[in-house]
Amino acid sequence: MNIKRFLTILIAFGLILGTVSVNAAPQTSQIANEPWVLAHVDWYEDAHVGAYASIAHHPRSGKAYISYYDEVNTALKMAHEVPAGTGNCGPGNTWYCEMVDSTDNRGQFSSIAVTFVSLDPPVLSHTKIGISYYEATKKRLRYAQCILHINDAVCEWTFNNVDDASIENVHIGRYSSLAFDSDAVPHIAYNSSNDYDPPTPDLSALKYASYHGSGTGNCIPDGSWDCEFVDLGYYSLEFGAQCSLDFSMLGWPVISYYEAEIGALGLAFGSPGEGPACENEDWSCYIVDNTSDVGRFSTVHAQKNINDSHMIAYYDSNQKEIRFAEFVCKSNMIMS
Repeated sequence: MNIKRFLTILIAFGLILGTVSVNAAPQTSQIANEPWVLAHVDWYEDAHVGAYASIAHHPRSGKAYISYYDEVNTALKMAHEVPAGTGNCGPGNTWYCEMVDSTDNRGQFSSIAVTFVSLDPPVLSHTKIGISYYEATKKRLRYAQCILHINDAVCEWTFNNVDDASIENVHIGRYSSLAFDSDAVPHIAYNSSNDYDPPTPDLSALKYASYHGSGTGNCIPDGSWDCEFVDLGYYSLEFGAQCSLDFSMLGWPVISYYEAEIGALGLAFGSPGEGPACENEDWSCYIVDNTSDVGRFSTVHAQKNINDSHMIAYYDSNQKEIRFAEFVCKSNMIMS
């Protein structure tokens, strides 16, 4: 074979491979969305699912767990990642979707947390899944929990009414944020609002609930949770709304929230003496940013170690943009 003919065959072969490669690429990549891969997790005909979504990852497996609201069934649902082909929803049945609570319009304003409890003997070790959410019909805060041991595959949910005013025009539990502490005890930050008739001004608050034990709580009669007001505001139903809860390296709760009286981003620490006292003197409250109506839809990351810091992402309503705040520690000072 002469050199000219060999080069001609080589070029033709390369063109064929190039054509195959170009034609195959769209089947395995989504150029417009890179580096993201987009997929429908839960949907059905005429569905309205996915509002009030909250995501958490298993601390060991890294698998995602999502709580969300099904508007058609007025229900709380949860989806979590499973091996391909073993689920009942998502592409390739890689997710398992389940109804958690479907009575009395439950599931708005959900927040999910997942933790792993390691015990000896290991057979007692388990995954704990918690979801806080709002029951619109009764205007109250609820909590759902599932404990999965090593060989368990399906959740058996238990439920608590956390806080309930049972008073007309009072809404308790919207904008909830759930977190487990280092002992896997659940805690919830949430908004409570009193929509009074004029001339009495509206009253709203940031509240905090901690699981105390079956029948031993102070939130409601025979309840299981202890509740307290953190901070109060007048003339608005959104004081303490759009809050976010996390725990610091010292184990103290840290809550970012919307300070509706002045349109600012607030930050509350569950320890007295850290700064200016909140309405509840057992807490310390700061104004982080008060630049013309900021602080809605916040999410907080609390300081986890000496090299870390408190960080908050939040919305600027005036500029219609996302903002980011970080506490800059001086001399390696640790805040709660």
